Amino acid sequence: MSNRSVEVLINDLYPKLESCKIYIHHQNTECPIEKLLDSNRLCEKMKDFACVFDDGSKTTLKIPNEKYFPNLECLSTQTSSSPISFQNLVKLRVHCISILEKSNLPNLEELELRPRSLPLDEIIIPKSMNAPKLKFIYMKTLNGGLKNFDQFTNLEKLIIHSSSSLGKTPLTILENLPKLNDIRIYSYFGGNSFSKLSKQIKFTKLVIKPKYGYDEKPYLDMEDVKYISKLESLQYLELNVADQEQFDILINANLPNLTQLNFNNHLTSENIISILQSKFHKLKTLGITQADKPMMKLFKKYSLPNLDTVKFRKRRACTPFKALKPLLKSNYIRNIKYYCGKRDLLKLEKFCERNQRIKLELFSEATSVYPNFICKITKI
Repeated sequence: MSNRSVEVLINDLYPKLESCKIYIHHQNTECPIEKLLDSNRLCEKMKDFACVFDDGSKTTLKIPNEKYFPNLECLSTQTSSSPISFQNLVKLRVHCISILEKSNLPNLEELELRPRSLPLDEIIIPKSMNAPKLKFIYMKTLNGGLKNFDQFTNLEKLIIHSSSSLGKTPLTILENLPKLNDIRIYSYFGGNSFSKLSKQIKFTKLVIKPKYGYDEKPYLDMEDVKYISKLESLQYLELNVADQEQFDILINANLPNLTQLNFNNHLTSENIISILQSKFHKLKTLGITQADKPMMKLFKKYSLPNLDTVKFRKRRACTPFKALKPLLKSNYIRNIKYYCGKRDLLKLEKFCERNQRIKLELFSEATSVYPNFICKITKI
């Protein structure tokens, strides 16, 4: 489609357009998008702009700055051109780190890094990048670590999604970020990364999902578990533990402010509910994988006064409906997140039809890749 055709399409058919996504098909050429934008009267109203190379090419695109988009708030680009400068930009998603060099983004709050090519060593955020209000960094890569993110002293949230050793991302940097309270690490490879911290950081939310080894156990070091068990500021904790010993350390930890707890493992503990009742009296949400009948009886026997929501999920299996029934009859639990197969879903639907005070909502249907249905059960 020619620039003129695109201009007519945008201006005439979508006079109130505020979001635009452009797919580039030309390979190894400089796309003259500026000629289109120069004459496009909608640019000054545009708040969300994305440019995507869907052919995997190394196409170069000059990113228009405030001259074209004075009110732009969200930008997603795969280009390598730099620098960029937007006074009002709040959210930025980039596939090439070099675009951040000497970039001026005084109001940027969210930065998402998704490199197109695998870095050999690490992702280094340029120190010349100006983003004093940055609060959230998300990094997804298959190989490298993340460095220089401690220059953003207002950072509150950090998500690292990497298959590499976390040793490439030195967590000692966290000690220089006084406002950081939410950290999530996926595909964690261990390495005593947390135990190397010289002081306790006041996390309120911590998510660690380690990679699994050939023995079906997650890579999580005992020293990391001991460090986490002493974080009294924690309000939300999601963790995969490797064995019963790690589980016992965590379940007996002093975490007085914990309101949400997710255990993604297959460990069992006969006295888990009584321990939760005595240790975590503020707990409102509990996520576990032990959804067998004995576990359900424990929920029926003990009362957690503030517990409102329970999530049951098995890593490679569904929770049988028979094990769920005692929880459905519980007087204090109001919300349940349930992962199930087709047969158990049909049983649940019939149960909810007979009980008008129970509302069933289907979050996600089963697929060939992920065979489980995800349901939300609410007691009215």
